Amino acid sequence: MKRIISITRIVDSHEVTRGTREVIASADATFDEGKSELVVDLDSKVQVTDARGHEALVTEDWLPHRTTVREHLSLSDAPDAAKEIFESWAHKIRESIPALVET
Repeated sequence: MKRIISITRIVDSHEVTRGTREVIASADATFDEGKSELVVDLDSKVQVTDARGHEALVTEDWLPHRTTVREHLSLSDAPDAAKEIFESWAHKIRESIPALVET
């Protein structure tokens, strides 16, 4: 498997009473040359940083579940396709975020 891209992006960030809450989208894309298949593993997490700078990654019920997307295409088309899949994922995560509740 050939690595195509690995992307992590903060799709939303808010100051909360006890620190910062960041919603993070990530994608790891590889290409199986034998199958001519792009495989993109998609995930999302919430990172909470407290006032002292301690970070914790947590999952939330409202986040989309981790998923894998598979596309049959050429190696030359794989990077652009992986980026498009990630952009769609990041949009889906952004749309899933409920109104901010202070914690």
